[in-house]
Amino acid sequence: MTDSGIFQRCRGGQKGFTLVEVLVAFIIVGLSLTVFLQLLSGSMRLSHKSRHLLDQAIHADEVFSQILLQDIRTEDFLWHDEEEDGRWELQLEAIEVVDPDMDKDELTIIPVAELYQLVLTFYVADDRPTITLKSVRQYPLTYFTEEFKQLHLQTIEAQEML
Repeated sequence: MTDSGIFQRCRGGQKGFTLVEVLVAFIIVGLSLTVFLQLLSGSMRLSHKSRHLLDQAIHADEVFSQILLQDIRTEDFLWHDEEEDGRWELQLEAIEVVDPDMDKDELTIIPVAELYQLVLTFYVADDRPTITLKSVRQYPLTYFTEEFKQLHLQTIEAQEML
């Protein structure tokens, strides 16, 4: 028998895969599984992170709702607090409504109330703000004393809010 006859008989009579073909198939399947598991792991991390952020947002909304029910002029009012996974602070900002197009000689409007913005900011352990909630409130002109305003008030322009 010649070498060409053996080669033809083995090639034509045998059915199955060679060792090289099996190894290539294993490599392809292994790489595919690796990519799939990395994508799955990344999506699970993202899901966990978004769930944690949602929990923080719900907690921040609960804290802010409780704050808005209180009278901020009382001495025992909490302007900031520490919690197990971070801290929060509240700021009171006066909103000055100024019309830049209004001429000084025009009719003067006497306000009967003032606008204030309450800003609640939550910070995580590394002092990065994660959640900021805002509420604009209208209060009578004499609601806050001058001493209270000097102690707790910050001023912002109405255009900054837009």
